[in-house]
Amino acid sequence: MMKPMTEAMSTIDEHLVRLQRPTVQLLNPGADAEEARRRFGAHGLRLGRELAALYDWHNGTNVAPGVVLDDAHLLPGFYLMSIDEAFRTFEKMDELNVSPSWLPILTNGGGDFSFIDCSTEDVQPIFNFRFEQDVHRMQFLSVSDMLGTIAEAYDQEVFFLEERWLETDDEAWWELARSLNPRADYWTH
Repeated sequence: MMKPMTEAMSTIDEHLVRLQRPTVQLLNPGADAEEARRRFGAHGLRLGRELAALYDWHNGTNVAPGVVLDDAHLLPGFYLMSIDEAFRTFEKMDELNVSPSWLPILTNGGGDFSFIDCSTEDVQPIFNFRFEQDVHRMQFLSVSDMLGTIAEAYDQEVFFLEERWLETDDEAWWELARSLNPRADYWTH
């Protein structure tokens, strides 16, 4: 059973502090809710309740020039994009050949993303995107499921430090994500 979303957010923050991750200082404060709603609306996207809560928690990560990407990671390999960075990428969506209602929220900084479907406010699943793949599979049914899965991975020490780098026990991560997200086809192949 996954934690409620607000508890998952607190758990993630606590683990980042416990692990003394530089991410803690790089995470931006929450976004202004009205400004976020305006930005989404201006692009024809729906800002669902959970996505609004995500950006109220942290408006992404400050990945300024010179920042080591691993220092910015919310989970191994990926950092949370700010609304500004997400919309800069969104504006290049024609090049990415993805649905026009998809907004990137996580990236590795090298072309891999997790996109959220903003076509409705009620259900906003998250999809994996890699340039070399033609099919983009669902990773999570919701922002809440994504954060709950990440929090559980920290609790179970599936995410851990090796020297100073945030690492993953890959087999345990896939098994955990698959068990917590049985309807998300990304984890089943």
